[in-house]
Amino acid sequence: MHVLLGAAALVLLPPWVPSMPRSGLDPSWAMVLNHAFVNGWQFGSDLVFTFGPFGFLYARLFDPLTYSWVLGAWTLLALALGTGTAFLLRDAEPWEAIAIAALVLLGVRASMLNAMLFSDTAFFVLPLLLVLVVQRAGTPARVFGVLVCLLAALASLVKFTFWMLGFVIILMMDAERCRRGKRMPAYLLVYALGSLALHVVAGQSLAGYAKFVWSSLAVAGGYSEAMQVWSWRWLDPVAFVVLAVAFVVLAGYSSWRSARIATNPWTDWLPLAALVMFLFMVFKAGFVRHDTHAVIAWGGLTAGLALAAAHFSSRLRTRRARVILVLLCVVSSVVAIRRNFDYASEAPGEQAPLPLGGSVRASINAMAALTSGRHLASLRADHAQAIESIRRSDPLPALQGPVDVYPWNAAPLLAQGASYRPRPVFQSFAVYNPTLIRINREHLEGPRAAATLLFGIESIDSRHVAQDEGALWPTLAALYEVDRAYARQVVLHRRAEPRRIEWQIGRPQQVRWGQRLAVPQSEGNVWVQVRLQRTAWGRIQDVLFKAPVVNLVLELEDGRERRSRLEPSFSGEPFLLSPLVATASDWTAVFGDGGNVEAVPRVVRLRIDAPEPRTVAPVYADAIDVTFSHVAIEARR
Repeated sequence: MHVLLGAAALVLLPPWVPSMPRSGLDPSWAMVLNHAFVNGWQFGSDLVFTFGPFGFLYARLFDPLTYSWVLGAWTLLALALGTGTAFLLRDAEPWEAIAIAALVLLGVRASMLNAMLFSDTAFFVLPLLLVLVVQRAGTPARVFGVLVCLLAALASLVKFTFWMLGFVIILMMDAERCRRGKRMPAYLLVYALGSLALHVVAGQSLAGYAKFVWSSLAVAGGYSEAMQVWSWRWLDPVAFVVLAVAFVVLAGYSSWRSARIATNPWTDWLPLAALVMFLFMVFKAGFVRHDTHAVIAWGGLTAGLALAAAHFSSRLRTRRARVILVLLCVVSSVVAIRRNFDYASEAPGEQAPLPLGGSVRASINAMAALTSGRHLASLRADHAQAIESIRRSDPLPALQGPVDVYPWNAAPLLAQGASYRPRPVFQSFAVYNPTLIRINREHLEGPRAAATLLFGIESIDSRHVAQDEGALWPTLAALYEVDRAYARQVVLHRRAEPRRIEWQIGRPQQVRWGQRLAVPQSEGNVWVQVRLQRTAWGRIQDVLFKAPVVNLVLELEDGRERRSRLEPSFSGEPFLLSPLVATASDWTAVFGDGGNVEAVPRVVRLRIDAPEPRTVAPVYADAIDVTFSHVAIEARR
């Protein structure tokens, strides 16, 4: 069983056929993560993102300088998952062992939509696997547990949500060990020291670890409110919760009644608690952005329930109960497969790498070719071709000195070999709370800011575009001057001396949901700060699930209306309201020297619509604080 499961995991999980560089939002951050690792950029100061120093392991993007790291880490991950699952199934009936093993691998693979997205389940299961394995008595379990704990430490530096889940579950493990009389928090020490050591291995400063954690907490803190996407597939999260609760209740109740633990009904609290934490994290990962991310939730549910079934089956008295546990996993796997195909069909050109058919054959052929060196040579050729394709499709103008790009597409800069020096939060849509805005502002005002900016305006999720780093537009106008337009962007050069900025802030006003509010009319620009106060229920809903969407409706002077999303997570940060800037040329007209600002439409009234969808209780208070202001920027010197 150990050999077969290890071999199957080796075929199905490592990126034998990795993704290749492309232009675009997701491929761009994947390329930046590879570039950051190769160049030793410091996470927490040079870069602030949802991913960490080993984040390039997540996207599995081919880079000749990092592919050996990617393949090595995923090989260890596959062997650990296969070996750990086999270890849990050593006393199971043959039918049960085959079914559960298949479901674990199917769940992990079904959560991967394509060659680059999503790898969350493979990393999320590590702390859960650790708890389940360590529950088995004996030295082999403890030794293997230490190895899995080190892999969880590696995962903590891949993505910060993996750090959080690993820390909480391992903290619970050592709390249980202390309850049993063990004084030393052994696994927490292994996890912490392993994470610190691997942080250094990744080229990071040991002293910078605290800053990495602090900045990652700032990113995680505003994610649910700023990045949420609601879907017409509203039954998916409901079905997820029903399946998860049914499994936890059945496993917990049956285990509690088991004769083996009758003397202490709380013996199995730790596996159940770890399972609940795991399910909560994959639920949030899959349904906060209820789009293609949903495959994370369903794949994670399948893999997590299957691993838990391998543990709890030995605690159940009847075969019927064990069959029901497995059937719950099967139901989840059916939905996982279906959603994988659904979302893959909605993203043309992306491969849905389910463990079926040609994908398996391609992996086996790649493994065979890798030993002879032919596969690596082929990957290098494909990589060179992909880079050349980016250069042809996204040519760049002549750029001087270190360069940054707005809002997010760094792929052309990296493909051209430009001196890329980004702001810490290097994608504008991810600058979604005051802390992250402050981090980028301090960078722009400091000595490491880029000399040249390739500036464009674009957003995601139908947001109001002026909120995506719009609070920093006056800073950009003060520090940079417009050189020329290029395609849909403008080239900005850093000024020798910054221009002065003066804010003229008006009095706060209170409005209600749906109330029309006149916008002050002046020759200059009008900025607005909107403060939405979350209720107690709103905070609970945001933690457990996500906030509803708030829409901003703007009435223009010609009578047209513009409707876009308002991001409450900005918590009163100002953004430009009028003129209505929607493109880089609009921005140049407003902030450049001698621009034709009259050509940019002005806003005469605004309205903030009630949050949608409606919830069981108000998420935000009825009163909304609105403050208009004006920014005066010194004329060109």
